[in-house]
This record gives sequence, structure tokens and C-alpha cells, in this order.
Amino acid sequence: MPKKIIIVRHGETDHNARRILQGHLDTVLNKKGLAQARETAELLKEENIDVIFSSDLSRALTTAQIVTQNHHKDIIQTKALRERNFGKLQGMTYEEIERIFPLFSIEQDTRVPGYASEQYAIETDEEVAKRIKEFVTIILVHKNKTVAIFAHGGSIRPLLIELGVPTDEVKAMSVKNAHPFILEKKGGKYTLISS
Repeated sequence: MPKKIIIVRHGETDHNARRILQGHLDTVLNKKGLAQARETAELLKEENIDVIFSSDLSRALTTAQIVTQNHHKDIIQTKALRERNFGKLQGMTYEEIERIFPLFSIEQDTRVPGYASEQYAIETDEEVAKRIKEFVTIILVHKNKTVAIFAHGGSIRPLLIELGVPTDEVKAMSVKNAHPFILEKKGGKYTLISS
């Protein structure tokens, strides 16, 4: 098990600012997002990061590159850390989605009454959790290392749960752009020391 895990959501994009659902759309950081990534780089500059993983989507990868540029490590890109795939809803504003699909909830399982996720090619909570669980088996081999992970709100929540943070606590959290969550190994489990 890694001794420390640092998890960072990507910086802001124009889609974030305009409340457009991104999912697997490959959007880029805006000016504010770039500044957020630089601030997080300063915040984490003293961390001894050994291994870096990032979603392969540009907004997470660019955040990882900026935050870890002085750590001189390769960034391992993986689709496992991508945001939930929202299928046909990607590119729509939250307001459009709420108007067209009043029972749909971003925060809850996408299998809502009347809207089968298969119809819109939406990835379910279970599908996201499965790929995150598989990803965690990869990071656990980095014994006594500090691992940095750059991802998305929809993949960070199940990642925190998989690492042992209580589900109720995770559901109550705000996953802010470029804000780090730091977990330390204490005994045989992880404790969230900074969020």
C-alpha cells in the first residue's frame, strides 16, 4: 500500500463555468483553471511524490503536468480515472438536462425511473465503481510510496470510498477544482488528513 495518496480534481474549464456536463468530452483548462493548478503546485511542492497517475482527458492531464512539473516523474495516463460517461447528455447544460429529464440526478445513480441509462449510453454508478476498484489494485502495489492521482469529480468520489473514506462523508464533500485530498496510511487503512 502507498504510504500517502494525493487526489486532485482537474482545474476549472469553460464547461465548468458555464455548467455544461462534460463527461468524456475532452475539454481544456480555462485561465482560472490554469491558475488553480499553479496554486496547487505551490501547495504540494514539498511533497515527495513517487508515482503520478492521471485521467487521459486533457483537463486532468494538464492539471497533473502543472502540479507535478517540479517532481520530474512520468505521468501514467489511464482511462480508468475518467469522469463518468454521460453519453448523449454530454455537452448539455445542467438546466437543459433538468428541464428535459426532471428525474435525472448527476449526484445519484443514473438508472432513474423512466430513463434507462442504456437509452442514453450513460455509465452507471456500478460501472464507474468497477473501473475505480480495478484502478486501486494498480496503485496498491506501490508500497510505502506517495502516489498522486489527477481525476474528475465523478471518479474521485468512488475512489475515496474504495480507499476507505465513509460513503456518507464522501457524499457530503465538495470536490472543488484543483483542490487536493490527502490520505495517509495508518495501520492497514487510509485516513483522510486533508480535504
